[in-house]
Amino acid sequence: MNFTTLTQAIADIHQHSHASATKAINTALTLRNWLIGAYIHEYELRGEDRADYGGQLVDKLAEALFALKVPACERRRLYSFLTFYRAYPQIQETLPPELPDSGTDQFFRSLTGKLLGETQDAQIVRSVTGQLPENTQDQGAQIVRSLTAQFQLSGKLLLERLSFTHLELLSDIPDPLKRAFYEIECIKGNWSVRELKRQIGSLYFERSGLSRDKEKLSQLANAHAHQSEPRHVIRDPYVFGDNTNWNSPAPKSSKPTSPSNENNWKPHEQPNRPGIPRI
Repeated sequence: MNFTTLTQAIADIHQHSHASATKAINTALTLRNWLIGAYIHEYELRGEDRADYGGQLVDKLAEALFALKVPACERRRLYSFLTFYRAYPQIQETLPPELPDSGTDQFFRSLTGKLLGETQDAQIVRSVTGQLPENTQDQGAQIVRSLTAQFQLSGKLLLERLSFTHLELLSDIPDPLKRAFYEIECIKGNWSVRELKRQIGSLYFERSGLSRDKEKLSQLANAHAHQSEPRHVIRDPYVFGDNTNWNSPAPKSSKPTSPSNENNWKPHEQPNRPGIPRI
């Protein structure tokens, strides 16, 4: 071994360790936010005292979590986690077998097997088949389920290739086909979050549908695309640690607290903060 070999070996060790740490952080962050959305969704459906909160649920929950000093759980983000959960039920397949001992075993026993019959896919099937003649509704439902399953990427692949900020941005796209298109293109082109936002804003999906040479359009779209790097995940504003001032009063929302706010919410990317996140 010479000096050059030694230097390269240490550099390789660093790169490998950095990539592994980044992957672990992204996985934990994504699952954490998905689980928060899952609990809120289930509580809205079956919470014992849910009637006491009604449309104030998310606001009250945000205030309670602020009092417990749980970071990154203000009202806007809780709605984001709920939207993320409903858009990506397949993330369930990546959940680790060990979960916190706080009633989660019973919760996920009820979750497993049904995979939330009220997910967007089920709503799409009901919406489409409801417009068909009665004698063709069963056949129509099978076609829609087949198409949905065909374009749905596995939770494992999504977790391995996309950061939570990517998935949060994608979950705000209501059309499953359009969302799947950007998922595939984002993974294929290794887009950064900034590039994904730019491509959505440029109506790439719509332009691709009108293009006669889709492959050439894809090549042009990726020719100068901003690539995603591990450091972008490390500096993600949604990491567990943040700069919240816990001595200040809990933020109050001035907006109406009706469930419709969830549909009006738009993702907002905060400025990147340097440094290693506190987990």
